[in-house]
Order: sequence, then structure tokens, then C-alpha cells
Amino acid sequence: VENTLVETFWIDKYQLVIDFNKTSYRSIMKCWLNHIYLSKAEIDNLGSIVISMKNKNDFDINYKFKEIEQSEAKYNLEKLKQIVSINKNHCWPVPPRSGWEYALANMKNKPNANEIFNKIWKGVYNIKGEREKDEMVICFGNRIETKEFLNNDVFKSCLNKLYNPIIENLIS
Repeated sequence: VENTLVETFWIDKYQLVIDFNKTSYRSIMKCWLNHIYLSKAEIDNLGSIVISMKNKNDFDINYKFKEIEQSEAKYNLEKLKQIVSINKNHCWPVPPRSGWEYALANMKNKPNANEIFNKIWKGVYNIKGEREKDEMVICFGNRIETKEFLNNDVFKSCLNKLYNPIIENLIS
């Protein structure tokens, strides 16, 4: 987490993160981390924006973070550092892509949040699930089922610690 500010593009006083594909959780996390670093450093900004491919020839604003105070940025950065240090030698108990989509679906009060997690974790039709990635097999084994995450208090706690600050700072 320390010194991970990456090259930043600007328009007016907004930081931009551009994803040349569809928006990914990586782009969102990159934008959020940059956003809290910029705010902590008191770099004058109005917020941060994730722009990604809408379709073959079009890009669109997908996520926008509101401006945050330096104290809130410091607090959020310290929380992230704690998460990293606690889990430095262990796998984080939340799969990144399915965890993000699940947290976002819950924020939007979608009744099918569990189904969204399940589809991303297990895969659908010819699309491989997140659980088939080598790093996920190493962390969770190759037989862990969706319900083992969704019924686990540690999973829920870690999911909230990581994604709630991000979601709370999104502008609709």
C-alpha cells in the first residue's frame, strides 16, 4: 500500500483512471487507492473518475468518487495498511472480483446479490469462474462453494472493511 501512487491523468480537478476494457475491480481499486493518496497529500482535487469501454468505439464514466478530506483519507489509508499487514502471510478471505460485484450489488439493494457472486465465482456457460484461477485454487482449494463464503462471518467482515469505504464514497 505504501508508495503505490501511479501515473495520474487529470481533467479539470478530477483524477482519471482509464481502463481500455470494460471496468474491472482492478481499475476501481487503483482509482480508490490513488484517490486516498491524493487526498492525504492535500492535492487539490474534486474527486476521481474511472472511465472504461462502453462498447467497441465508446468510452464512458463508470464510477466517480467524491472529494474527501485529508483526515478521512489518512484514516482509510491506515485501514488499508492494517488489512495488508494482517493478511501479508495469508490469503485474503474475499475473492476480489466476485467480492466486489457482491458488495456493489448489496449496495444497490439488488435481491440477486448472492446469485451474482455465485455466477462470477463458479462461472456460467463457457465462461470460467474466478475460482478456477490458480491463485484462487491456492487460497481456497478447488471445491469451495459459494455458500461457504456467504455464510462466513470473517468473509462478511473483511468484505465490509475493504469495500464499504469505497462504496460510501461513490457518487451515483
